Amino acid sequence: MFQDEARFGRISDCRRCWCRRPLRPMVKKMLSRQYIYAFGAVSPQDGSLDTLVLPQVDTPCMQLFLDEVATRHPGDNIVMVLDGAGWHTSNELRAPTNMRLLFLPPYSPELNPVEHLWDELREKHFHNRVFDSLDAVEDHLVGALHEFEFDQPRIRSITAWKWIIDAVSNANYNKQASDSLWLRLTGVSCPSCCLPTPEWRGERVIPSCKLKHCIAPTSAWI
Repeated sequence: MFQDEARFGRISDCRRCWCRRPLRPMVKKMLSRQYIYAFGAVSPQDGSLDTLVLPQVDTPCMQLFLDEVATRHPGDNIVMVLDGAGWHTSNELRAPTNMRLLFLPPYSPELNPVEHLWDELREKHFHNRVFDSLDAVEDHLVGALHEFEFDQPRIRSITAWKWIIDAVSNANYNKQASDSLWLRLTGVSCPSCCLPTPEWRGERVIPSCKLKHCIAPTSAWI
């Protein structure tokens, strides 16, 4: 999954629009420095999107968002790709047990597909609009994000870049190959992807693994 934040506020975004000739469209302009922040994480492979609207960007808010994403995907091993913002690299930030943080190179926002989601959101939902209050901004933002979360084909069309899909496919293929090799060498399930077998740790086995050769649960990286 790729993660990013974006700021939305009461500074209006004036853009081109359609109108009948010879009229010239008139739109209101607002300059009020009040902001709220959208946190988003997207899985380009299937277009699933998780979002939260929070009052600021800091380590506690980031921790809240990561915990929420982990709760929404309890059966997945999540590689969360994100930039090097201070609240992402804080020593106080703790990744959930089913999540691993992977940082992008410095100064490379073009590698994060979530940036394109923010562009789509601003273009389709925030152009030429003036809001009476910050609560009105929040209500409009929540509604727009809710629409995005339930439109997975649209999200996938924006974020499923070829190099990302190829990287995820290769990672899942290599994982299954390593699991198969471990099983052939030891005769027990691989501890990197499965619950311990009786031969491994003397614990109970839940036989629900997706891999044909394995006897315990596993999941793909998203």
